[in-house]
Amino acid sequence: MTTSYRGYETIEEDWPRFYREFADVYDRFSGHSAATAAALIDMFKLDGKVILEVGCGTGIATVELARKAKVVIALEPEQAMMKVAREKVQEKGINNVAFAYGIAEKLPLAENSVDCAITIYASLPHEEASRVVRKGGIIIRAANHYRWYGGELRSVIFGEDEKARSRVIREGYKWDRKLRRDRAYSYKDILVTHTYSSLEEAIGTYGFIFGKKAIDYILANDKKTITHKLRVYFKEI
Repeated sequence: MTTSYRGYETIEEDWPRFYREFADVYDRFSGHSAATAAALIDMFKLDGKVILEVGCGTGIATVELARKAKVVIALEPEQAMMKVAREKVQEKGINNVAFAYGIAEKLPLAENSVDCAITIYASLPHEEASRVVRKGGIIIRAANHYRWYGGELRSVIFGEDEKARSRVIREGYKWDRKLRRDRAYSYKDILVTHTYSSLEEAIGTYGFIFGKKAIDYILANDKKTITHKLRVYFKEI
């Protein structure tokens, strides 16, 4: 069940259910993953590489990566997401993408089999990533900056709930510190902007995910663009 608010449906940040049941909304929400993937290709010179994309979702970044990569192995655990991704690749006539069902914690690949393991928003344990990336390759993780949950409307989403805001930042910082200090990842922050085609699409996508406060703000401000700040972590093997 979803919640109805002002005539619009919302899942109120139920992320596990969102990934399982709403691939179409996820596809709209993740549109900026194409810009993220393009930025990563330029930053890390991924042309001609064998790339493992962990958590390919509905294939938005997959398509962009495939434009330059030799091969993209697109891994995804959710069948609904994979179905959309497969259809997208087929419709575009892309022939250098191989899809595989699986989880990040147990990658279905041999040791030293790819040039790059990359994830945009999904998890990627360092041990598994370093197992499958050959020497001289690179691990890349692009995630929300820990102070930018939900993008530029983060203060709207949290409202006066300072405890929730502090908890999210604290948990994100722990993960950030672990990667930088314990795993010796370097990082670079980038901004990407997602433009929705209409106010209705913005509400039906961003508002659907983040709930009542986001819907109110979008309506009051005719908000059709959302900027996200990402932190890109990377480590050469």
